Amino acid sequence: MSATSNTVATGFFRKIWLVAHRVLTVISIALLFSMMLLTCVDVVARYAFNSPVKGAFELTEILLASLIFAALPLTTKAGEHIKVEFLENIKNTTVNTLLDRFSAFVMCATFCIFSIELWKHASKLGQRGTVTNSLEIPISGVGYFAAISSALCALVALAFMVRPTPPTFDD
Repeated sequence: MSATSNTVATGFFRKIWLVAHRVLTVISIALLFSMMLLTCVDVVARYAFNSPVKGAFELTEILLASLIFAALPLTTKAGEHIKVEFLENIKNTTVNTLLDRFSAFVMCATFCIFSIELWKHASKLGQRGTVTNSLEIPISGVGYFAAISSALCALVALAFMVRPTPPTFDD
């Protein structure tokens, strides 16, 4: 691959990541705000009117699961996962690069497995028509969203694995 085609590819992926980053950020903000609003309304209704919001617990569960998976690709790209650095005293940059790439490979493989298994599970939930207890909200959508989010995390990890210093997409 020539330098020009590599630059074009990087530019293309940069644009895709910027759109995904913005969309996931807006989704995360909306989910977090919805959880906050739901909790406040539920508490006020519960104590002021002795009438809690019906299904508030179920909605909070769905919103929280969705929030976690909306923010996961952002966390992966930022490298903000919890890390245990057993070999942090190694000063050899080649060894550190190899360790970083191996770590990215493990992350990529793990997220691929998560994505596949979550998709299969969501498919089963959808085929069975599984819904929440109180509000009867179909829950397969959350599973599909989690699978897509995990696949995006795998792609981010792949970028870390392929390039020693992944491109910055944060403009």
